[in-house]
Amino acid sequence: TASPMLQGEGLMTFAGKDEALSLNGMVPKDIESVSTIGNYMIDGSVKDLTGNPDGIIIGSELARILSLEKGESITISASTGQVHTFKIVGIFHTGRSAFDQTQVFLALKKVQALLNRPNRANQIVVKLDDPYTARDLSAQIESHLQYKSVSWEEASEDIMSALALRNIIMY
Repeated sequence: TASPMLQGEGLMTFAGKDEALSLNGMVPKDIESVSTIGNYMIDGSVKDLTGNPDGIIIGSELARILSLEKGESITISASTGQVHTFKIVGIFHTGRSAFDQTQVFLALKKVQALLNRPNRANQIVVKLDDPYTARDLSAQIESHLQYKSVSWEEASEDIMSALALRNIIMY
């Protein structure tokens, strides 16, 4: 399963405070089929993005820091000068503080508008039945399309090395 994604940077303003965010613009109906973020929802649902084009899903750490709750509105601005107000339709908690503080999920069209990149995507997210074939498929995609392709294993090498080292030490 695959889906386009536009990732970019934005600045969120709420109650006089600013937070830098990583905007993940995805096709709302595809998010659950290519991402596991739905498994980490603690308030609301990924499906709520489909029903609300101005909806946004934020991380629990961001919600905690700024005392945000589902149903509140936040303003996001991009380096293009575009500014838009979004309604929080969901909150997720992955347990990774940095991720939960900086990552937000929105409809692809809204991120395209904010970043002034209509009809553009800068990533294609692929979910495989067997995640351990990711490195091989990534190499095939890269050689065929001549674009950079990164498997989850490559993207997570530092974490995997730390876990392997921890297991050796514990053994």
